[in-house]
Amino acid sequence: MPRVPERWSCAGLGLVLCRAPGLWGWTPGGDRQTAVEVAFAAAFPAEDPKTFLAAMIPRRARALATSMTYMARHRVGRDSNSIGPLPLPVPDDTPCVITYLHYAIDPVVQLALLEDNTHRRFRWVVYPPPPIRPLRWEDERNLYLAGGTIPLTVADTFLFVTKQNWLLEARRHLDDGGDVLLALDSPINARRPAGAQLQIGEASMPVSPAIDVLARNARLLFVWPEPRPDHTWTLHCEEFPDTTAVAAAASRWIHSYRDYWAAWSGVTSRVKATSMRGEGE
Repeated sequence: MPRVPERWSCAGLGLVLCRAPGLWGWTPGGDRQTAVEVAFAAAFPAEDPKTFLAAMIPRRARALATSMTYMARHRVGRDSNSIGPLPLPVPDDTPCVITYLHYAIDPVVQLALLEDNTHRRFRWVVYPPPPIRPLRWEDERNLYLAGGTIPLTVADTFLFVTKQNWLLEARRHLDDGGDVLLALDSPINARRPAGAQLQIGEASMPVSPAIDVLARNARLLFVWPEPRPDHTWTLHCEEFPDTTAVAAAASRWIHSYRDYWAAWSGVTSRVKATSMRGEGE
């Protein structure tokens, strides 16, 4: 894939993924599709969820193809023309909390951030990789990892939310001058009340209160992609004064690009962080 022209590989792979959505979790009537239909109906009760899915899946297929092609090219040392650069617009010695949504081209935005700011020290708050089951992938991450490995330069940044002290470790990293990268729309309930909400149509979704804790004495940034008509993407980064302002900007992105938002199921499904660690309340 990385040795043919990028536009050909993106188009060809996108066509395959569009025709076989079950390969990446979109089995008709499956759990994932049902969860998105329920979430979309809660957010936009006047619209038909099945019509939304019919339009969304082909666009998500092409975006996934772009993401996979980007990663394949970079694994063999080749640049990608589909994704723009993402340098941070802040001084190098300033610790930052960098927030993002789950996008259809994930994890390209995060990888571009790491690649274009190699002089900075990142910790990336993530879920552990899911187990791979042969010929069955419930989401894009399983498809990415089938038959492959995560580069050490990326894996070394991971800070798993299943670690009991992940928030303390992230806070120490910021105090030491590093940067923390984490999602606004992870469907994890916290013990303290959320200070901001994402607004998705008539539904809302709490933003992790951990962001308020981490952003003390650090710059608060939001990174996002903008799709172009030629299937390439421009990446943006902007600083915001507080979590409420970040949540408002992220909500505007979802409103504009809801076909490319990859966290629909989190609107109606929440999970306790303690249960992910196998602990009690």
